[in-house]
Amino acid sequence: MKKNRLSAVIAACMGVIVFVSLTMFASGARVKGDLDGNGSVSTGEARSILRVAVQLDEAFTDEELVIADMNDDGLIQSNDARLALRVAVKLDEPSEIEESTTEEPSSTPIPTAPTEPSTEPSTEPPVTEPPVTEPPVTEPPVTEPPVTEPPVTEPPVTEPAYSVDDECYVKATIYTYSGDTESVATVESAHESETHTVGIVNTKEVVTHKYFNRSADLFNGADVGVIIEEELNLVNNVESSMYLLNYTTNQYVGINPDVLATLAGMLGEKFEMPDLEGAVITVRTYDSLDGVDGETEVVDGVEYFVVTETTENGGYQKYYLLQHEGRDFYQADIVEGYTAEDVLTARMVIDEYNPDPSGYFSRDNMSEVSLFDITALTEFMESLNMKTTA
Repeated sequence: MKKNRLSAVIAACMGVIVFVSLTMFASGARVKGDLDGNGSVSTGEARSILRVAVQLDEAFTDEELVIADMNDDGLIQSNDARLALRVAVKLDEPSEIEESTTEEPSSTPIPTAPTEPSTEPSTEPPVTEPPVTEPPVTEPPVTEPPVTEPPVTEPPVTEPAYSVDDECYVKATIYTYSGDTESVATVESAHESETHTVGIVNTKEVVTHKYFNRSADLFNGADVGVIIEEELNLVNNVESSMYLLNYTTNQYVGINPDVLATLAGMLGEKFEMPDLEGAVITVRTYDSLDGVDGETEVVDGVEYFVVTETTENGGYQKYYLLQHEGRDFYQADIVEGYTAEDVLTARMVIDEYNPDPSGYFSRDNMSEVSLFDITALTEFMESLNMKTTA
């Protein structure tokens, strides 16, 4: 469901997209978002695009604009940063930059001077040719043999052996690698949806979505969370509610775009504004390993069944599957992404997975900050450590 203007505002107070949208990425040729030209898109490059989008950094050069404009709309916006980040963490496949070519003409025609008409009078008598009458030619009818088209057999559609659970609770540790540098973040993510009927006379079914994200690694020690509730109403408008939670101060606030814009203006400072759209961690599961290609591998004393899949850019991903006690399915506990040169670029370790996410959207035992108490509201926003001084 498409986020309205509130999604961008949510992102103003949260940066959790940096850590929750991860599938693996393996670099190839020069692609969209590859600002440093090393053949891959990193989370740092996604952040650079974001800082230009919210005018924290100077605008890109013409060449950088083409690379950073992920959706080719001629603008650099927070959505371009989100798309670059999804490529960096392998939720999306990278797209190569098309280079235009101009064909040179093979030759230039040489003009020819016109022929001067003769001015000498002709002394030859005119010659009159007798008319020639051709006999009519009758072609024999041609009968084409009937053409029989061979039957077209559609190849059978092979369903994947796995499912992807995107309505669940996940706590994961995410590692990203750039050269000799390793970045680590522990994140929580939950998503659930519910279909119900609204209206009395002209009833219709609507779907309510709930999203939850939390991390204490990306905001200078502030344990920050966000809960988003969305519903499509009877006139097809998305109604959204959003709550910012600070687990360090045990406070939360319900806020909307107008209030946030007013507060930012009063503070006289800019806030970073990543896009939270689709910021959920998914888990791959298998009902059975029968017929699944893979091999066993021991990691930290645990034996996993490992499935390796190639990616379109020549890299590959490895899924480490394990069947936990009390469950009748296998889940991917570890996911790794590699380049075509066997270089590890990212690794996600599932620390906790619950197929039932309903218990993770509570604000119980937390005190609410009033929107009418400007002092308390300002202190709450400052406690999130998301302000910039640029």
